[in-house]
Amino acid sequence: MPEIETDIEKRNKYGMLCGIVGIFLNLILFAGKLFAGMFSGAISITADAFNNLSDAGSSIITIAGFKMAAQRADEEHPYGHARMWLHWQLQQSYSSWALSCSGIPLAKS
Repeated sequence: MPEIETDIEKRNKYGMLCGIVGIFLNLILFAGKLFAGMFSGAISITADAFNNLSDAGSSIITIAGFKMAAQRADEEHPYGHARMWLHWQLQQSYSSWALSCSGIPLAKS
């Protein structure tokens, strides 16, 4: 008899799939926009290319979060690690905030 997937297992599989596809597509967008920006000399297109690169980094954090959340319950975590995903999403938002704040002095100059 086949084993029935739980909702948590389905969520983890979809999360991993979306993270991997997100990395792949954002790297393709990065390469295309970087080429277009360098070819045309448009700084805005080049900047958007690096935005896509940071989005690929966010997808890496998403994959790490889903990997951690997929761990089974143990003695220290009797209810499992499913909420670990929220922790990684907070890390992702802090990283995005830090990157955006680091660009503010560049925009003023």
